[in-house]
Amino acid sequence: MFKLSLFHERIEQWINDKKPLYPIKYNKLALIQLNELKKQGDISISREAKRLSWGIKVSSNSFLIYNLFNSIRYQMIHHK
Repeated sequence: MFKLSLFHERIEQWINDKKPLYPIKYNKLALIQLNELKKQGDISISREAKRLSWGIKVSSNSFLIYNLFNSIRYQMIHHK
């Protein structure tokens, strides 16, 4: 289970401080979506590899993580 709740404040602060998304209006939309996800609680971001043909292999290649979440991590690391 991916614990988005552990990163919510950090992601929110990063979006508010850095405005990493372009056009700029998407930063506000990202914050709205982040708050909606907070209401929903933590979610699973991995699936069994046999159910998906794309993603990042984890857990001895039996599971995949959606690429979307890797993109978010990449953005956070490279746009400090």
